[in-house]
Amino acid sequence: MHHFFFLSLQPPPLPPQGPPAAVSNAGAVVPAGPMMPYNYNVYEPVQPHWFYCKQVESKSVWFPLSLIDSLQLEETYNSDPENVVVRTDGGRYDVQLYDRIRTAVYWEEEPTEVRRCTWFYKGDKDSRFVPYSEEFSEKLEAEYKKAISTNQWHRRLEFPSGETIVMHNPKVIVQFQPSSVPDEWGTTQDGQTRPRVVKRGIDDDHDEVPDGTLPPSLKIT
Repeated sequence: MHHFFFLSLQPPPLPPQGPPAAVSNAGAVVPAGPMMPYNYNVYEPVQPHWFYCKQVESKSVWFPLSLIDSLQLEETYNSDPENVVVRTDGGRYDVQLYDRIRTAVYWEEEPTEVRRCTWFYKGDKDSRFVPYSEEFSEKLEAEYKKAISTNQWHRRLEFPSGETIVMHNPKVIVQFQPSSVPDEWGTTQDGQTRPRVVKRGIDDDHDEVPDGTLPPSLKIT
């Protein structure tokens, strides 16, 4: 007696499948490692603006020169090393670039100081931002460039004159005053004043800068 075995030629049922996967044209995702910084900032030099100082109610107040005058002073500063005089304010004032002095042309007026400004501070009692000296601003710019290039912030900078600058990030920079100042009897008072706000360059938050007018002669040699 013969026994016959029949084999089924039908394929086994396929497991249930979900919806087709979406096709992506994006490349492979590569995680950011030590050699691929994802928060890298590119350093851009600060744009200077020229200011002049004027005595207002026995206080030194710094006012911005017009855009035209500031650009002309900056161009002359970068191109002409000689002691030249640049005419500003539509010809009403002359700026002796080398001496950083601004004098009236048509009337008697006390000469005022001019300054190439890049860094500013503002304290609780200041109604507007005050420019740092050009020498101190150069030091701040060098430290800022170092922080931007290395992406290392929360930098504490102490200067021989007593100022302490803390760079938390590109937008938050403060200056701490000496915590105690001796009075006329040589004693010190405890208490820490609020830090000054430090700003790099001028922007929309700064005092309005006038456009200015072109003088008949921009430069007198």
